[in-house]
Amino acid sequence: IKLEDSKQNANKLIKVTIDPGAIQPESALPEDWYRKAVMYHVYVRTFKDSNNDGHGDIRGLINKLDYLKDLGIGGIMLLPIMESWDREHGYSIVDFRDIEDEYGSLEDIDELLHEAHRRGIGVLMDITPNCTSAAHWLYQAAIQNEDSPFRNYYRLVKEKPFEHKFWRPEERIDGFRWGKGPNNVDLNFRNEGVQQFVLDYIIFWLNRGVDGFRFDSAFALVENGKNWISQPETHEIFRFFRSCLDLYENRFATGEVKGLYEGLNYLGDGTNEFHSAWTFGLQEKILGPISNLSLIHISEPTRQEAIS
Repeated sequence: IKLEDSKQNANKLIKVTIDPGAIQPESALPEDWYRKAVMYHVYVRTFKDSNNDGHGDIRGLINKLDYLKDLGIGGIMLLPIMESWDREHGYSIVDFRDIEDEYGSLEDIDELLHEAHRRGIGVLMDITPNCTSAAHWLYQAAIQNEDSPFRNYYRLVKEKPFEHKFWRPEERIDGFRWGKGPNNVDLNFRNEGVQQFVLDYIIFWLNRGVDGFRFDSAFALVENGKNWISQPETHEIFRFFRSCLDLYENRFATGEVKGLYEGLNYLGDGTNEFHSAWTFGLQEKILGPISNLSLIHISEPTRQEAIS
């Protein structure tokens, strides 16, 4: 990964680009496999234990691929499997290029991808681009001293610029850090180093053969003062990430968005942002009539071209 010329890109948030020579674009799956695939969400820890140590693992998932294939599953979406601080169901990540020891090894991931692809099943990973664990080496380096080259990788302040529950005390800097979870710290996407850091591990997994991602808390990448939900710069970032995925064959991207109708905005023009949106609450609108829930009628016009 290399930085673009800063003058050429002076008015853009994104300051990084991909060296085409760094990618391995091939896919073992048919074109547009995700359009007809039934996705199966897997929490590896509770799925299948292959060695009787009390929790699930990647090898256990491999052993159940035929079962999933028989069910008609065309894609599996893994809740976070990267090495974590064992907080928040794996979302407090300490190493974005490795997996939990309890789950197995990177070699097990390679075998999972090979065996899943052999059965025509895609594999998606859940990642957290907007934050790292407070135990991540990058954050630990950022708070060592005020002159740390990583200090501006996070939102760290001496005095809170405004009151909000996400400003959490950080005694080690005698100030505050911005984080939406008690164990995580939000990255500062205005920093070129952060953009490069996140892009680097996205490329790492794509080159390994992962078929796409679910971007957790996608709506919260960039803050403008008190405003932090679905800012224009956040869409710019995901348009860039989509352009990176499109350098690869048959990759898929979805992301968690906030608000019942907001998901349509994350589809862009249908080709330049997410392939689909992950909207919590929509399931109630779909299943409500079946379960006789009292629901608010959907009256806002939808963009037919975006969902057709």
